[in-house]
Amino acid sequence: MSTRLRAMTAAEIEVWTVHQHEGYVQQMVGLGGIEPSAARSKAVADRARLLPDGFATGGHRFWVAEVGPVQVGAVWLAAVGASGWVYDIEVDEAVRGRGHGRAMMLAVEAASREMGLEQLALNVFAGNTAAIGLYESLGYTVTERRLSGQNMAKAL
Repeated sequence: MSTRLRAMTAAEIEVWTVHQHEGYVQQMVGLGGIEPSAARSKAVADRARLLPDGFATGGHRFWVAEVGPVQVGAVWLAAVGASGWVYDIEVDEAVRGRGHGRAMMLAVEAASREMGLEQLALNVFAGNTAAIGLYESLGYTVTERRLSGQNMAKAL
């Protein structure tokens, strides 16, 4: 499977922005245990912090992943010095489970090498077992784990 990354068009960025924001909020709520209003606020604050100049912020790439003429997903990568950070990678729901996530990560790795990046990093919620399995199978290792007890019920 040959997966190609190409820059998102302005129209694609508009659609992706809404989808990515909602997906991020849902992951924080569903997998991160954050209350919906707090998740929405955090998503807005994170975007403002990460993209102070919007989509023109230097070092950030927004790609569509394609296999032939078929769009299979999207990627947001930031280059910080010699390191890359995958802020978002998502396989389109209609084509999940067909190896596109692996192919997309391999394409991101190749593009990162072409950009002169020496390593890649990313965050993944602990409950996202499919993604964790994929990253581990590609040789990624856990470098930090965060635990939160904000929604933990305690009996006294």
